[in-house]
Amino acid sequence: MSLMSTRMFAAISLLAAALIGAGLALADTPAQMKAKQEVDRSVHEVVAVYATTDVDKYFSYYADDLLICCFRGEPWSKQAYYTFWKQNVASGGGVAHAEVTNLMINVSPSGDSAVAFYQMPCVRRMAAAVAGQDPNITYNMTETWVKRAGKWRVVGLGYSVAGPPPAPKAP
Repeated sequence: MSLMSTRMFAAISLLAAALIGAGLALADTPAQMKAKQEVDRSVHEVVAVYATTDVDKYFSYYADDLLICCFRGEPWSKQAYYTFWKQNVASGGGVAHAEVTNLMINVSPSGDSAVAFYQMPCVRRMAAAVAGQDPNITYNMTETWVKRAGKWRVVGLGYSVAGPPPAPKAP
């Protein structure tokens, strides 16, 4: 091997080692992988319960210090949201179906907090009959989950209505 080839091989080897090292540094730790699985399960559970009229079970996923942003433009507490949702369900509102799509979860290095983003297509119970709206709606959801006393709870919730898909671009 010539001196030039040896130097080139050494440079490529160092670059490869640096890239591999960087990739390993970005890999999830076992605690993060476990947290990601637990939050994934919790997100799916809370959405499944959301699609029922079991208000108390639905709210069991929320911490008492929950802060909800983007609801009618002002922050809401857990109690304010609970009161609203209880009245909504009692009057025949709520959702008949909800699911999780496009779920992405980022976990803290310590594995005790996470941010989950997902889309939640829903079928609303009374929207079409009462307000003349399409019962189908999709929400963009962002939740901050924290593990306290061994249980994952939502401490922050932000959502918005997903807009229609972008129109195809003309050639």
